[in-house]
Amino acid sequence: MAKSKCTPELIEKAKIEAEKGCTRESIANNIGISKQSFYTYMKENFDFLDAIQKGEELCLKKVYNKYIDMALGNCIITETTIEQSVDGKKRVKKITKEVAPNVGAQIFYLKNKAGMTDKHSIQINKTELDMFAESAMKIGIEGDE
Repeated sequence: MAKSKCTPELIEKAKIEAEKGCTRESIANNIGISKQSFYTYMKENFDFLDAIQKGEELCLKKVYNKYIDMALGNCIITETTIEQSVDGKKRVKKITKEVAPNVGAQIFYLKNKAGMTDKHSIQINKTELDMFAESAMKIGIEGDE
C-alpha cells in the first residue's frame, strides 16, 4: 500500500487556505493536489477534515465580525501617504476616518438574527374572527361564501 501524501505540512497549508476563504477546489489547487485527492483526504484523514472545517469556521468568524463592525459603525480606515517636502525630507501623513454605521447591514442583521420582517403579520384567533363576523353581519357587511 502506498504511503499517504497527506503530511502535517500539507494539512497546515490546507487550513491556511481555508482561513482565507478559498473554495475547496481552490484549496486543492493551491496546495498542489487534485480535487480527487482532496476529497479522499477529507474522507480518510480526520486531521485533514478537521483542519479544513476549523479554517472555514475561522474565516466565517472573521467575516461575521467585520460585518458587525460595519453595522455598528466600528470601522476605521487609515490611509498612509508618504510625501516628499521641498527640502527633500520625507513626511508620513496618516489620515484616520471613521465609517458611519451601514443601514443595510443593520437591516440584514435584524432580519436574519432578530426575526424582523418587512410585513406586519396580524394574528387573529377564532374567537376574534367570529366576533368580527358577527359584528359585520349586524351592520350588513357580507363575507365571501
